[in-house]
Amino acid sequence: MNQSSLKETSPLPANKYDLKLHYPDLASALKAQLASRLWLTFLLLAAALILGALLGYVISRYHFVIPVGLFIAIPVFLLVMRRPFDAILIWLLVTPFFVITPDAGSRYVYWLTHRTLIPFAVIFALISGATNKRLRFGLTEVFLLAFVLLNVFSILYYDASPSEELIKVFDRVLVGSTLFLLIRLTQPNEVQLKRLIVAFTIMSIVQGSIGLMMNISATRAMLPEAWIRVSSERTTGSLGRVAEYSSTLTASMLLAAHYGMNTRRRWRRVLCFTALLLGSICLVLSFSRGTWLASAIVGTLTIVFYRRLAPYILIMAVIIVSVLSTNMFADSIVFAQERLNNQQNVDARVVSDYAHFRMIAAKPLLGWGYGNYYRYHSQFLKPIGNTPVVDDHIPSHNTFLSMTVELGLLGLVLFFMPWLILFVQSFSAFKRLPRNGFYSRQLLVVLWLGVVFWLVVTNFMNMRLAFWGMTWVWLLLGLIASVVDGSQELASNTRQVKVPQPAQNLVIK
Repeated sequence: MNQSSLKETSPLPANKYDLKLHYPDLASALKAQLASRLWLTFLLLAAALILGALLGYVISRYHFVIPVGLFIAIPVFLLVMRRPFDAILIWLLVTPFFVITPDAGSRYVYWLTHRTLIPFAVIFALISGATNKRLRFGLTEVFLLAFVLLNVFSILYYDASPSEELIKVFDRVLVGSTLFLLIRLTQPNEVQLKRLIVAFTIMSIVQGSIGLMMNISATRAMLPEAWIRVSSERTTGSLGRVAEYSSTLTASMLLAAHYGMNTRRRWRRVLCFTALLLGSICLVLSFSRGTWLASAIVGTLTIVFYRRLAPYILIMAVIIVSVLSTNMFADSIVFAQERLNNQQNVDARVVSDYAHFRMIAAKPLLGWGYGNYYRYHSQFLKPIGNTPVVDDHIPSHNTFLSMTVELGLLGLVLFFMPWLILFVQSFSAFKRLPRNGFYSRQLLVVLWLGVVFWLVVTNFMNMRLAFWGMTWVWLLLGLIASVVDGSQELASNTRQVKVPQPAQNLVIK
């Protein structure tokens, strides 16, 4: 074969930038390029007009929060798409200040942080887990899903106009469930958990400072009027109700103290124990007998199961007594004495709880329907012995009795089944975890102590009336689930021994 024939048969390298490879002729190529540029220009102009009109409308109505929120929301959602776990940090640091909103503008921030951010992050966590084949669902998630569906079924079955109640279920049940699922899917490591506990520490310092300002007449007027108006002369921070405030503060304090015990930086220890001191004072100033009882129980359990914190708790008790004995808190101490001697509230709650039991006995399985407590409760109010019916319209002050009244015993069982599963799994995880260090048995104990406080205080207040308290406990349970899962991986990594392959078995091709 000569050289000329070789040139005729050898193919020429293709130019990937040649338009003829994509379009049959140059005219169609130009037409396609021109059309794409025109469509792009048209879309940009339309977006500019729509956004400009929207921006002008909200500014003319003095809704400055909306454009600022949208400007901040775009990079936040881009961050959450890449790192879904960071959505919890944002939710933890921002949402507490918008639990009580005085106007429609600030309510949009609540919509973005609570209603949108966590479900949005879960969607991307599910997509990431599906692509990486790391989705794990067990009985815990099955019972949690069943509890959500039972709430929805109860509304659709009993309520003729269910839209308003479905929104409440979304805020108070679904978001908490997705928060639990988000932690389970992302499986945070030790570094991520430390960042999260830093956020807990910051929140406890801020909420503790707000609580102190509520009890000092000179600083009380500096706080937003909406926070003061709903506090009813109690210490509630920015969360509006004492049960949500005390349970949030206690879990944050315990996690901050655990972080302080396992860090070598002095300034971090100072911040952690500052949070512990501020929070402890505010728990005393909460003027809630349920909070005081829960604080005593959790404080005793902490001394028993986390002995390294025992000296600090005793020192805190001495400091708290010394601080509260000053004239600065004289009015608060008088109010606390009035709360302890108020028998009328106790009698009213005893009668109300007895009515709860009578309602449960009438419809034990599926209850009276979600949100129907006030519709039927007055019919079951009866005097008990010498205790009369003081208040015909008293709200429920027990989370679990309220839940059983509206969702039946089935709803109560479905709610507690994930707790029971995690509690049983925690015994095995406790044995697998290291004795000391940050990611250790002590972390698991601290998280369960936060859950115990929530469990005690909810027997004296109905957490189901507000979204924050019901969401908060699923955050703690999600962290417990992540530690349980992490202990299994830690044990498997410890047992696994890598044996190098002998050189004679290698085949070199």
